[in-house]
Amino acid sequence: MITQAKAFAKRHNDLTYCISLLSNGKRSQALLPLGQTISHHVKISNAFGGSTIH
Repeated sequence: MITQAKAFAKRHNDLTYCISLLSNGKRSQALLPLGQTISHHVKISNAFGGSTIH
């Protein structure tokens, strides 16, 4: 259980990091909506007790 939680946390952190890179990049105006969509999806799936992003 703890191992699964750590693995999920790592995936989530990697995803958050990627979103921050996209958001801060030179193409941020084009990519920011994508990052917001992904982070919104993660929040929704977390609210239901799991992530559908693997």
